[in-house]
Amino acid sequence: MIETNGRYRRGHAAHYLLPALGTANGLTVARLADAGFPATGPALPHLGRTVHQGGTDRPVDAALLPRPLLPDVYFKPVGVCAHTLTAWTVARAMTRDLTADEVAAVTVHTYAGAALLAGRRPANRLARQFSIPWVVACALLGTDPGAPDGPADDRRARAARLAERVTVRHDPGLDQGYPAGRPAVVEVTTHGGARLTGRARFHHGDREDPMTADDLAAVDAALLRTPGVPAGAAGLLHALARAPGATRLRDLTALVRGGAPNPNGGPPPVPAGPGPSGRKDTTTW
Repeated sequence: MIETNGRYRRGHAAHYLLPALGTANGLTVARLADAGFPATGPALPHLGRTVHQGGTDRPVDAALLPRPLLPDVYFKPVGVCAHTLTAWTVARAMTRDLTADEVAAVTVHTYAGAALLAGRRPANRLARQFSIPWVVACALLGTDPGAPDGPADDRRARAARLAERVTVRHDPGLDQGYPAGRPAVVEVTTHGGARLTGRARFHHGDREDPMTADDLAAVDAALLRTPGVPAGAAGLLHALARAPGATRLRDLTALVRGGAPNPNGGPPPVPAGPGPSGRKDTTTW
């Protein structure tokens, strides 16, 4: 697992399997919940220890609650690893008091897991999403750390030069702050010798610091501008914004089945298969 994580940080393409695996797991859980399978027994204590829900007063068996959970979903403000986002949040706030040209050196103190993401020279876009120096440099420059390279754009070169001045250090005193939070302390030294320090336990977009409706709309718009977005994604996002509880599971899964969701709540234009004998036909989910 350590080597696998190292490959992810270096930007190896195997990381792109995670969305597919996550989708498959989500469909499996949805089918279990629809069949009445409860989150009880040996799984319950494990989920209670490992699922980050911003507190311990929320039930783990949430899949069976009669209310929509989509409004509670966790969104990131930019497309990078969550372990980098607290340092990004702090560095972005620091730009109120300084410009990137003033920065001589940056030190990021964080917990053990995040301290592994210390590479200053990420090899590609995927690796850059797992680099605290890159993400902090982009925050100071006011650019999106997860965005692809644009034509005739010096963003990558400027961020790369600034990332060389960012050092990541493990602070054992911050280890207890994770997984309940993702603590980071960012220290900036300017060319004039001034020192600025900022800290945060949660990043913007965490449940403890949720994004506003305008923030979420901006994230949605950016995703829809990404090449390769399936047809129907825009209609689905608008439907979820209007009435999340009225959007059916079959409309949500239509995108991963090659169909288009129906924003009006009707069945998607995906033909239903016959289904196994004696079992519910799940091809129309």
